[in-house]
Amino acid sequence: MVLIDALGIFRKKETARKNGEKQQAERKREMQRLSVDGKLKCTLAELRGKLNRLSIFTAFSEGEGGGLKASLVESTDRNKNPYLFMDFTFGKKGLDIGYSITPEVKNPSKRSLEVARTTFIMLALLESEGAFIPEKGQVYRMVVESLKLCDDFLDSDGMKLKYDFDRLLSESALMKTELAELRRERESLNYHSLEVEKKNQALLERVKQLETLTNKELDEEILRWVEEHRGALDEAKFCSSFKIKRARLEERLDSLSKAAVIRFV
Repeated sequence: MVLIDALGIFRKKETARKNGEKQQAERKREMQRLSVDGKLKCTLAELRGKLNRLSIFTAFSEGEGGGLKASLVESTDRNKNPYLFMDFTFGKKGLDIGYSITPEVKNPSKRSLEVARTTFIMLALLESEGAFIPEKGQVYRMVVESLKLCDDFLDSDGMKLKYDFDRLLSESALMKTELAELRRERESLNYHSLEVEKKNQALLERVKQLETLTNKELDEEILRWVEEHRGALDEAKFCSSFKIKRARLEERLDSLSKAAVIRFV
């Protein structure tokens, strides 16, 4: 029976895995392309050396039309083909950029910002060394588009932060209420504890007084006991209640009898 259940669980997990893979396959990888006009002012070999200094790119190859393609391959498929990647191809007309957005990419806007950042770093180096001069208007437009993506990205993140903040604020208010209630309970417990302690102290003082009764006080307690019990005196209970020895009780009873205060019947 256990084996059958285990196999059933396995089948459910395997079915869920296959369904997940099917859904993953249905979300196809997207390719995005853009270009920047510009003039190359150095040889391809020199260009490769300058790009290599950035330590960003994972491969260099010949691009279309005899240009240079610098690739940043972030992941590959099982056949070792580029899966998540960026390609930057320098040719006669300028720079062509191609990059993939895979189903695993949770935020396409963030992915586009990563590509723009890599592009700006690369162009800043090449222009500063006079190796590639991009068309300024197109670069400015890329900056504007990137800023728009930043706004969208920050808006979505801002909403999440606001939600988290509101949730934390609500939890904080609840915790403050619970803390105030706990403080009230603690004060109440402290008050009752103090009252109990006072009562215990009073009882201890009373016991101490009883344990150190003078003969006169003990005689008064005997007479009070006899009166309350209609003339009867249980010597064992009396001694236990007043923490005295039986010999002392008998001594005081004898003294009271001789003084004609009580009479044994």
